Amino acid sequence: MGLFTTHDFYNTLSKKHFVFDIYEKLFLAHNNYEIYNANPTNNANALKKVYTFDLFPSYLKPIYRNPELNKLKIIPQKKIIGYAIQINENKGFSDFFKNEFSKSFRSNTRRFVNRFEACFNVSYKMFYGNIDKTEYNTLMSALHTMLTKRFNQREESNKMLENWEFYQATAFKNINSNKASLFVIYHDNIPVQISLNYHFNNILFIAIPSYNIDYAKFSLGNISIYKLLEWAVTENYDLMDLEYGYLEYKRRWSNYIYSFAHHVVYPKNDVKSNVVATISILKLKLKNFFKSIHVDELIKNLKCYFYKHKGTFKDITYTTEPIQFDNANNLESLNINSPKVVGIKKAMFDFLFINKEHVNNLKIYEIVPFKEYVFSGKSVSQKVVVL
Repeated sequence: MGLFTTHDFYNTLSKKHFVFDIYEKLFLAHNNYEIYNANPTNNANALKKVYTFDLFPSYLKPIYRNPELNKLKIIPQKKIIGYAIQINENKGFSDFFKNEFSKSFRSNTRRFVNRFEACFNVSYKMFYGNIDKTEYNTLMSALHTMLTKRFNQREESNKMLENWEFYQATAFKNINSNKASLFVIYHDNIPVQISLNYHFNNILFIAIPSYNIDYAKFSLGNISIYKLLEWAVTENYDLMDLEYGYLEYKRRWSNYIYSFAHHVVYPKNDVKSNVVATISILKLKLKNFFKSIHVDELIKNLKCYFYKHKGTFKDITYTTEPIQFDNANNLESLNINSPKVVGIKKAMFDFLFINKEHVNNLKIYEIVPFKEYVFSGKSVSQKVVVL
């Protein structure tokens, strides 16, 4: 059985909806709201070994079981930063958005939404509490494809993809039991942005978001956060957690940047456990020291270097020029859903974004197969040459 065990507090709470027995109660730090209260037990026993709980977020305040019998040591978990939106004094989304974010930020966000909705036939749907298996499988497959393409583009590995079997196997049941959700942005009936989220009491965890990279100009990640925040405020959530790991859009949206800690818990009066705990604490402090001299960054850079040589992604590059286009008689017209336009969809959607054209008005003509095209909208026409 061993004298020592380590657990991931954060991901066990959010993804598995489980709190370890050592914690009797959990409160949100910013408003003291109780999010967890363990079932009462008659046991007042000391632990039998040393437990280390990693990734305990600073936005939670714990009360521990049996503090008279067990000892606790808290060690900061360096260089792991989380991003969240605290929802204070809920007076409705409009007031919250106005009070928490600057005028320029609000204006930019609404511009993202308006431009996207001006260019496509858009709809939004939150699957929470009910989804059928066929639709679930379709959306999870689409999300997997989006993640794969996005991280191939970035030439980075991704833990979500590495653990995909777990998410695929568990999220269906969790969605139908109000422990998870899928938020989807559609163009017509095509999912273009999907976010797999988890719910614990009044915390919404934005766990696995991704988007179709052909729509990159439209800031779908920001639109998704905006719509999810609107949902969370309307549903009286107290915290929307964008989770850990730096991304610029997370920083811009967050009104609370939080840290993590290790909790080392062990029996007070057991000599072996005290020795093991002391060694464990020293190891954690040593790990923090190595982080302070940037050893972790060196290891990460080496991993990225070797991973980049495995990448096969090639982004489309193209040039554009204005064109006076009146006669299409000698050119082949292509349907937007034709296999022939798969490789130029990003260029097509960039054209819609830049020129504020709607996809319903877009006509595509092929000059040279797979090389030269004309995009013609209601107001603008453009020649596109794929390099």
